[in-house]
Amino acid sequence: MSLLGLSVTLFMPMLIRRFARRWVYTAGCLMLAIGSVFFVTHTLPGQLAGMLCRVMGASALSITLNLYIMDHIRKTDFMQAESLRMAWSMFAWTGGPTLGIFLYTRFGIYAANGAVVAFALALLALFWTYRLGDNPSIRPGKSRPINPLANIGRFVAQPRLR
Repeated sequence: MSLLGLSVTLFMPMLIRRFARRWVYTAGCLMLAIGSVFFVTHTLPGQLAGMLCRVMGASALSITLNLYIMDHIRKTDFMQAESLRMAWSMFAWTGGPTLGIFLYTRFGIYAANGAVVAFALALLALFWTYRLGDNPSIRPGKSRPINPLANIGRFVAQPRLR
């Protein structure tokens, strides 16, 4: 699953080039919700499908969100904005698992995975509300994603620190 997830992440720019950024974001939200549905099956294929859906969804959301951010933040302000985003994401990375464990231990697996589905669908609804409301922060991107394989030669040619 890790290698498959890494492959999906590396080829996400190709997906964004083939489909619009908004559809990749939408698919990411739906993959998170579908992954939670697979997790409640209590089967090995369900667990594998759930993990794959969750990795693909998280990758799609992360990459498309970063592209939207880079389209709307000047390069000089990006370092501060990224630091703030990482600091605030600490609450999600701490609160999400804590809420999941609380829901699982108190109400069972359906409540915990139902919360994931609810949050994923709420995120999707918020995105499309902003998008259809003509919010300037969510509009078609100005930059086109590049092929990730094109940078391998440049990476290899860089001098290494010793």
